[in-house]
Parts: sequence; C-alpha cells; structure tokens
Amino acid sequence: MSKEGGGWKTRFTHLECFSCGKNYRPRPINVCTCGKPLLARYDLRSLERDELLGRRDLWRYAPLLPVAKEENMVTLGEGATPLTRAEKLPGILGVKEVFVKDEGVNPTGTFKARGMAVAVSKAKELGLTKLAVATTGSAGSGLAAYAREAGLTAFIAFAKGTSPVHIRTSKSYGAEVKMCSGFMPDAIAAVQKLCDDEGYFNIATMREPYRVEGKKTITMEIAEELGDLPNAIVFPVGGGTGIVAGWKAWLEMKELGWIESDPRLYFVQAQGCAPVYAAWRDGKDKCEMWPDVRTKAPGLAIPKPFADELILRSVKETKGGGVAVSDENMIVSMKEFAEQEGISACIEGAATLAGAKELVKQGLIRSDDRVVLVNTGIGRTRIPRPASSP
Repeated sequence: MSKEGGGWKTRFTHLECFSCGKNYRPRPINVCTCGKPLLARYDLRSLERDELLGRRDLWRYAPLLPVAKEENMVTLGEGATPLTRAEKLPGILGVKEVFVKDEGVNPTGTFKARGMAVAVSKAKELGLTKLAVATTGSAGSGLAAYAREAGLTAFIAFAKGTSPVHIRTSKSYGAEVKMCSGFMPDAIAAVQKLCDDEGYFNIATMREPYRVEGKKTITMEIAEELGDLPNAIVFPVGGGTGIVAGWKAWLEMKELGWIESDPRLYFVQAQGCAPVYAAWRDGKDKCEMWPDVRTKAPGLAIPKPFADELILRSVKETKGGGVAVSDENMIVSMKEFAEQEGISACIEGAATLAGAKELVKQGLIRSDDRVVLVNTGIGRTRIPRPASSP
C-alpha cells in the first residue's frame, strides 16, 4: 500500500444492523431497535490507496474511519504498533513464520486505545459530553485517558477481578470510578442505570458502533506491513471486538481490491470462561451464559459477550476456529514471549501463543502457514503463579 498521503475525507455513510439490516444515519445511538450491534458502513467505490493519510498512526486510515472532521480527532499517538518477526516462536510452534503484533506500546498500554480513540472522537463530534463503560480493566483506563484529552466526563464501572493498575490509572485521569462486587453483568447493570438516570452514553464493547472501527486498523496495518494478510491471525477473545474488527477490515480491504488473501481468524479463550468456544464446539450461532467464571485473565472473564453472534460469524466466514486454554498455559506463554522474543505480553495476549500451540496440535494451523499473534497489551504486573503453585 502507498505511503503517500491524501487529505482528511471520510467515506463513512451510515450505520447498519448486522442482524436485521436496518440502516441509521450518524447520530448518538447504541444498538439497533432489534437489540443487536450496529456496524459503520462506507462508500468504498473508487477509493484508492493514495487517499490514506501520510501519517504514522491509526488516523492514516481516516477515509475508512467514521470521524468527519479532523478537528474532532482525539489522539494520544495510538496505532502504528510493531509487527515483529519472531525468531524462536516458529520453532516452538513448528510453523513457517510467526509475527507478533505488539499492541502493548499503545497509549495506556493496550489495544483498547485504538477503539477508544475513535469512539471518543466520534462522541465529541456528535456532541456527547458524558461517557460510561463497564469493564474488567483496560477499557476503563483507555476511556479515562481519551475522555480527559477530549474534555469529556468519564464514568467507569469495574467488574470483580480488575487489576488495581487500571483502577489507579483511571482515577489519575480524573474519571469517576465504581467498584462492583460481581463480574461483568453487575458492572454492565451499573452503567446502564447511570445512562438511564443521568444521561451518560454507554461506550462499552460492541454496545456502540465505533470502537470496532479503531480496532480494525490493527488488521489493516498487518496487511500494509506484510503486503497482504497472513494465513492465520490469532486473537484473544473476551468481548470479541478485536476479532470482529479483523473480519470487518478483511471484508473492506477485499472489496477495495487492496488484498488478495483470505486469512483464517482464530480465537482463544480461557478454560475457566469459554462461552464462545463452547458455542463454536457445539455448532451454535450464539453463546450461553458461562456459569462460573474462573480465570486469572480479567480481559477474558466475560461470561457472555454481547457480540457473540458476530464473533461466531467472523470465525465461520473466515474458515477459522477457536480453542480454550488453561491459565497455567497462558502463564507459560507469558514467560516464553519474554524470554524467547523480548516481548512483554499481558496474560490475555499470551493466550494467543498458548492457543496457537493447541491449534497446531489440532492441525488447524499448518506447518507452512504464516501466522500473526496479536498481543493485546503490555504485561503490567509480575507474571502470576499458576493455581497449582505453592
């Protein structure tokens, strides 16, 4: 893809419900009247590569993002993260090539910065002033940072098990914080009440249309760096925005004629919270509520993702698949990322390596594949002990 830059001009046209197909004009809205997620749509006719902006961040893809005016862009320098060719992981996995897309170098240390940059920018453009999110961690610090940069008010409901790092960081950015005694359903209920009572706008995962747009730039950057998309991309899945965004980026780039390949998208969940894997294994189109959440990976502790049908569709349409791995294997993979490649991976990001091992065993990833593992964040804390350790 060309590195030359065009001017700021979005091709964003409308929002569309992935389920019933109903269209909406750009305005403050969370979901379709049928209750399903909305996706941004673009006029892709005759869009050339040289219309991308000549800059080194995710806003390079402004024509394929929903923000109409550059003055509404809220940025902390997110995007353009390293795609590192792994030296030792190919031998560990037994595959041709392995690359790591290292999202830990983003502002606030995770890939949530991409989604929040675009969602907060669009919220500002739409005249919203109060934003709220329910989260297990990094989405909270992400919203807090970008809301502060935009001059907006942020409220964050943290679910049980959230790392103190994200709580302290969110408070330091001036966000109002609520600690919930339960898991994500409890935090979601707290945010919904605030939105109903005090006019906050819910910016939680897939409950608004624009965070997925920021995250799709991960896959666009991979294609630009490699000249096409790889055979397989592995994402950790909690709420599932990353893999849905990867599917959406693939479809848009394919329609534009910018890529030729059809990558297989794979997801990895924790064995102690694997609703998407259970649905995939059983051939279902939607998830059941996971009854007993037990995992050291807070970003994977989502008992029923709101976008479950979209996640499963993304995997099916790309002929991918999924696995569930133990916390112990994620922790081993954190160490391998650090010791073998010098990459500080969060436990959720390390799940991609643990999952790739299992995908290779099952023959889903083949020895001649080019594989990208998406490390979703930096390892902020010490590597935890396995549950079996003294």
